[in-house]
Amino acid sequence: MKIFDANTHIEKNPLSIRLKELNSWHEETDEGSITHYATVQDILSGMKRHDITRSLVMPNSVTPDKDDAKRESEIVAREISGYTGLVGAGTVHPYSKSAVYDLESIVLENRLQALMLSPDRQGFELNDEALWMLLERVEEMKIPVILHTQWSKDASEYFNLKDLFDVGSSFHINFILTHMGAGADISALSDLAELNNIYMETSHIKPKDLLHAISLFGARRLVFGSDFSYNIYPKYELEKILALEIEKKDIERIMGKNMERLLK
Repeated sequence: MKIFDANTHIEKNPLSIRLKELNSWHEETDEGSITHYATVQDILSGMKRHDITRSLVMPNSVTPDKDDAKRESEIVAREISGYTGLVGAGTVHPYSKSAVYDLESIVLENRLQALMLSPDRQGFELNDEALWMLLERVEEMKIPVILHTQWSKDASEYFNLKDLFDVGSSFHINFILTHMGAGADISALSDLAELNNIYMETSHIKPKDLLHAISLFGARRLVFGSDFSYNIYPKYELEKILALEIEKKDIERIMGKNMERLLK
């Protein structure tokens, strides 16, 4: 079975939080302790160890600083260059005056194949006019958008399901929701089920909620992701998908076939 990890990150900066606290967030592992943010070599090592065929690599450090987006995209493009199993996603700040130009640069010049946007980290809302103008060009370029969500007190301020429905129904763009909206009630996501261009990524989601999501969206709308952000591959993210009591063909779709289709 081919495995495509739809959610990995790299970062050049040193760890910004205490290692003891960070290790407590992750389950027991036989691969050591967390010591640094993931590098491309860490991703490649994890892929080899766990028989992963391809990985989507995104920036880890995304901020409201408009210049950060271009810089982080260039780092991803440079670091993954030459590795056939790695696919890159760059980021653009919708509020940047050069947003469309930056998008064209990361896709056409840097050969990245997806756009990552993080509403809460970058500080924009899904109904912002600037975002919609950017998405018009994304639609023309026919690349998927990774909507990166996280558990934070102000995440809901920037990530509104009604706005997501409006965006999804207005553009012929495939959107991938990391962590299934990061804490959004799975039942509340049911309104998105009629939109065939909204996909759910599986990291940090409990098995019972994954099964609920499959019942709402079908296995064709879920993609496996590990949220590999540090030097230790979170293999429990793999194991929980493989342990789901669903048909083998649906496991294969979630683990790789769906993502392969989105990046054709």
